[in-house]
Order: sequence, then C-alpha cells, then structure tokens
Amino acid sequence: MPILNKYSLLTQLTIVFWFVISSIVITIGAYDYNLQVSQVKKIQLNNLHSISKGVSAAISQDVYTNNFISLERTLLGLNEIPEIVKINVFDKNKNMLADIMRSVNGELVPTHKYDNTEALINQPLSAYSKDESMIIRTPVMFLSKTLAWVQLISNNTLIKDTKKNILIELVYLCGSIMSVTFLIIFFFLKIKLRSLNKLTSFSKELPIANGKNIVLNDAPLEFQSLSQSLNWASKEIEKKNDLIIKENQELDKRVKARTAELERAKDIAETASMAKTDFLSQMSHEFRTPMNAILGFAQILTLESSQLNETQHKHVTEILTAGNHLLALINDVLDLASIESGNVSVKLEEVRLSDIINDCINLVKYQAKARDINIIDKASSQHHFIRVDPMLLKQALINLLSNAVKYNREHGSITIDSEITVKRNLKISISDTGSGLSESDIGKLFSSFERLHAAGETEGTGIGLTITKRLIEVMGGNISVTSTTGEGSTFSIEVPLRVNT
Repeated sequence: MPILNKYSLLTQLTIVFWFVISSIVITIGAYDYNLQVSQVKKIQLNNLHSISKGVSAAISQDVYTNNFISLERTLLGLNEIPEIVKINVFDKNKNMLADIMRSVNGELVPTHKYDNTEALINQPLSAYSKDESMIIRTPVMFLSKTLAWVQLISNNTLIKDTKKNILIELVYLCGSIMSVTFLIIFFFLKIKLRSLNKLTSFSKELPIANGKNIVLNDAPLEFQSLSQSLNWASKEIEKKNDLIIKENQELDKRVKARTAELERAKDIAETASMAKTDFLSQMSHEFRTPMNAILGFAQILTLESSQLNETQHKHVTEILTAGNHLLALINDVLDLASIESGNVSVKLEEVRLSDIINDCINLVKYQAKARDINIIDKASSQHHFIRVDPMLLKQALINLLSNAVKYNREHGSITIDSEITVKRNLKISISDTGSGLSESDIGKLFSSFERLHAAGETEGTGIGLTITKRLIEVMGGNISVTSTTGEGSTFSIEVPLRVNT
C-alpha cells in the first residue's frame, strides 16, 4: 500500500505480518466463541428439557385427577431453580390449567390467569428466543395418553453471563497471542534486516567507497548476492574514478595550453586592432588635409563659373560631389576609429527628449522636403526625460533620420514615436515607408561598409549604422530593427529614463 511507503521496511513488514497473524487469531477466536456459545446453549437446553420431563411426570396424575391445588404445589417446588421464570400448563383444548411466574422478589407465584393459550401453542417446542431466553414444551402423559402440555421459560441471565465470560477469556487470550507475536515478528525481522541496513548504508557511500568491500555474516542468501554485486560495483567505480582523475589532469593541461594560446591570440588580435585603429585614424587625418584643399580649390572654381564652359563646370561639380562624399567617409572612419579606441567622451545628462527630437528634425527637414516626405513627430508630445549624452544621441538620431529619408519612397512618411518599456527604459522608434528589408539584409545592417542593395542608388559610406549602434551602446542603450518587405522599416533605440521618472 502506498501509505506504508513512508515507513521503513522493518515497520512495513512488522505491520503486515502482525495484521495477518491478528486476522487469523481473531478469526479463530470468533469461531471458537461461537462454538463455545453453541455448546453452552445446547447443554442448557438439554438441562431444561430434562427438568421439563421430570415436571411432566410429576404432574401427570394431578392433571388426570384435576387436582389443581396439588398441581400448583408441585410446580412451585421449582422455585429453587433460578433460571426458570415462567411455567404454563394447558390441556389439549387450549385451556390454561396453571400459570406461574417469578415475581419481583424472585419467588415463583401463581397468577391464576386462565386465558386462552393460542399464542403459547404457536410458539416453538424447544428453542431460544431473540432475547436469549429458552422455551421448552413437553407433553403431560398418563397411561400413554397426552393429557396436557407443560411449558417452561428460562431467563437469559445465564447465557449472557456465559457469553461475557467466554468473550473476556478469548480477548485476553487473543491479546496475549497478538502481543507476543508482534514482539517475535519485530525482533526477528530486525535481526534479519540488519544486513539490509548495512547494505543500504554501504550503497549510499558507494560513490566514495574507493574499492572498499562489505562483508555480511549470517545474512540471507539474497543479501549475500547483493553484497557481492555492490563490492563489484565499488571496484568498478574506483577504476572509473582513477580514469576520470587522469583524464581531468590531462584536460587541465590541455585547457591551460589552449588558454595560453587564446591569450596570445587575443593579444595579437588586440595589437592588430589597435594598429588598424591607429592606421585608420592616421590615414584619415592625412587624407582629410589634401581633401579639404581639393574641395577648397573646387569651390573657388565654382565662384568663377562665369569663366568656365559647360563641360568644365560639370567636371568641377563632379569634383565637389565626389570630394564631399570622400570627406564624409573620412569623417565617419575617424568617428568609428575614435569609438573603437575608447576615445569617445560620454557625458550623461538628464534632458528632455522633445528638445533633442526637434533639433534633429530641423537638421533633416529640408532633405525630407526635397523628396516630399512627411515627418510625423509623436514622441515630443509625451514629455519624457532621459539620461543620455545629448550630442551622441543627436548624432545617432540624425543618422537614423537621414537613412529614413534616403531609403524612403517619394511622397512617403517618417513617424517618430516613443514608449516606456517593461525594464523602465525609453524606446524611441523611427519608422519609414520605404521598400523594407529582408531577414538576410537585417543580419548585415550593423556591419561596417555594408550598404546592401541600395549601394548603387543612394549615397552613403556604409558605416553610419555601425557608428549609430556603437554610440547607443556606449550610453548604456541598445538598437534593434524590424522590417516588412515592401512596407517599410522601424529602427528602435532604448535608452535609460531619468532616475525619478
């Protein structure tokens, strides 16, 4: 039974065995009780039957001679038998000849009732009633003729006392047997299960047994077989542990060697990265000086456009366009190099988001107007305060807004919105109505010099989003993008809110 599983095996077996033995003892006791009661009833019934026969013989002549005085005197002589509580004598015509009952003071007295005896005749000749009283009816015969009937009724006191005594004896006997049996079972099982307890303790220590063996003396055959299996397992575990220790030692050596290699590779990579950053920074500075000179001379030529023919004016315009593009690339490379080298100075302040949004919109609105793109600002009306570096956030937002204008469709729209996230950050979203991006394109967005399918259609350096991502991250924020091909894209920036917001 599941309810026994919370107890030990010793307790479970003791309870089960004791329950079985108790059931057997109680069953045998109940059977013996019924048998003894039946025997006592039979003896008492026979005794009363013998008394009834003696009474019948003693009153036969009085009945024959109708000597009712002598009849009552004879019946009253049964007063010494306390079990008899009532005596009736009636003839074959159902006439009551004598009616004697035991009074309250314990004496048999005649009632002088001579009622009809129909109810008496319908009772059994010899039996126990429901209240354990006995009824015996015997014919009164004279000269081989039945003259009347004598009926004796005994009380139930004797049978009740007898049953009580038998029950008490059986309870004491069964209780003694069950108690002794319980003790015998308990101590027997405790001795026999001692080996099992040793096996259980040894099995718990098996992982750290280190080849130790368990020896059982005077244990059942099954427990000895189990101990042999546990001893074998202990030896196998010892072998496995030794093997694991050796493998761990070898693994530690390999890990240390690999760690040393990785540290050397890391140092080499960091050195190479620093060299790349220094190279980009140095070369960008070197390129920017002659580039500014080229642009300067080109601008001087445009001022003297009246002296240039159409072909020359077109060439100068191309020089300015290419030079500005190259200068923007050089500036972006310098910004990226500064970020990667950790030279970006971050000054976190608590500022109003609407102020930054308005400044950024003012810088791109003419670019948007040229393409008839409507800018919808929902963020400024929410009056959020954020903790950021205003200059860095402006640079990031301008990059995103510029992209939203450049990669949008003619007569499209740009929506700026904001919301507070579950993590208590402010999420700023910039959505456009451009051609959208595929999943593969989104995976390449923040890689340096990646311009995807728009490379031949729209001017740009290909590192604007990389710079934007780094700028947001140095302020403790993050950037993400969602897009649907043919419907547009949404770039989202999360930055910390003001502390008391």
